[in-house]
Amino acid sequence: MFKYYFGVRISPYLETAGHLELDFVIEINEEDQKNLELAVAMVQNAMWKTTNKEALESCNVSHLTAIPAMQHRAFANNLSLHLVTSECKLEKEDLRVWVDSCNYDKFSKQKLIESKVGGRK
Repeated sequence: MFKYYFGVRISPYLETAGHLELDFVIEINEEDQKNLELAVAMVQNAMWKTTNKEALESCNVSHLTAIPAMQHRAFANNLSLHLVTSECKLEKEDLRVWVDSCNYDKFSKQKLIESKVGGRK
């Protein structure tokens, strides 16, 4: 299973004003998810003091430090945050095409709304 966190913004450009656009994508696979849960458990363990950095590095998930950054980016840039799960690997272009289709297709837009996890109200 693959999880994709991504941000959607409303285009500020005159030619496409008001259109939804993909801003960023963060991919997390099943192994990353398990390792991230282990890193969290390491940090929360009162007996063995572990820093966030040590836990992330030892579990090989230090690349996921972008997740808190994405929340700040979403807030600062008025983005909505979304999460989708897929059994097959998706490319950024696949998500971009889906978000673009939301400008014209009500079904796609409803699915995008259902995938929302945070960001702009």
